[in-house]
Amino acid sequence: MAGGATLSDEPGVICAWNEGLSLEERAGPSKKLCPEGASCRAARWAPDGRRLAFFVDRESGPELWLREDGAERRLEAPTPAAGSPPPVWSHDGRGLFFIAQAGASEAVVSLSLSSGAETL
Repeated sequence: MAGGATLSDEPGVICAWNEGLSLEERAGPSKKLCPEGASCRAARWAPDGRRLAFFVDRESGPELWLREDGAERRLEAPTPAAGSPPPVWSHDGRGLFFIAQAGASEAVVSLSLSSGAETL
């Protein structure tokens, strides 16, 4: 995985990835976002810079996760397609678009973060 960094509007936070995804505070230690035994990829900041969506790859398959209010959680959503591009935020930051595995094919999913409703 290529390394890099993405600046956030969240005060004092830099998102960096080298051996997995981590948040580095400008004046403190870094915090690894990736759960133990998994790898993380394809992170994208919300338009307001306060939330971060990313994929967690596990042996059982990929999952869509969200960092919000200083905590990470798995979103209840269809299984992302393996190796898919990063999720894309809606212009208002209320939803995510991503490519999901739909049987033997793939489909674009629109996921509302407020209601959990999904559309293929």
